[in-house]
Amino acid sequence: MHCYKVYRVPFSYAGELTENRLSLSETAIEGDSSPINEHKAEDSGTLDITCNFNYNNLIYVLSGIDFPLRVYDMDKDTVEKGLAYYDENGRLKKITVPAGDGEQLIYINLPDKETARKEVTLFAEENAKAIIGQIKAVTGPLSRVFLEYFFDGTYADIHAVAATEAEKRALDEKYPDHPEIADCAGDYMKGSLSGDNNSLAALLYCGGVHAAELYTLAADVTARCITEYIEGAQKAPDFKFIEREYG
Repeated sequence: MHCYKVYRVPFSYAGELTENRLSLSETAIEGDSSPINEHKAEDSGTLDITCNFNYNNLIYVLSGIDFPLRVYDMDKDTVEKGLAYYDENGRLKKITVPAGDGEQLIYINLPDKETARKEVTLFAEENAKAIIGQIKAVTGPLSRVFLEYFFDGTYADIHAVAATEAEKRALDEKYPDHPEIADCAGDYMKGSLSGDNNSLAALLYCGGVHAAELYTLAADVTARCITEYIEGAQKAPDFKFIEREYG
């Protein structure tokens, strides 16, 4: 038997709020054991978030979008510690859940394209800092830094791969007749360096009809931040920065 629970978050809140926020646990529809239509867009002034705690995911649909956002690895304890934030006029600003030492974005109100571009730019700059912090931890002169990205409407990924001069030399020695292999991130067999791609996916989804443009903006901002860092980093003579969209 599926274990469903629905959280009905009001887009406008007229009551008293502590620090302008509402716990998601307070919005739960008690006793509900079956889902409200999982593809139900917001109406009646609420955002309905359906959680399936057998599979630890949550799902919601925004008006004007033909498909839902599904967020994985959302156990009941995490969801019920989530918070809905409101502005001084009682309008819903965003919904987050705890993630590590911070928060993961589940929903954000983006009333217009200008606001959306501003939020994506700020987010991408902070996300780039997290990626750059991991690049800085790589020991040795950099020979390749790859930036790869993907977005399909609900899943988003922006990550880097950093290879040292020694790692590139090892590939050249292994494949002496194929120098092009050194320009492929996957051949270095290294883990990717990323920020908060789950929050990025929610941010882009909430951008609605502007999502594709916002995704491009996020990738461009990340590339700019990384190239600015690379200018002062220790690099091999044959250094290359390579970016690509995959998928």
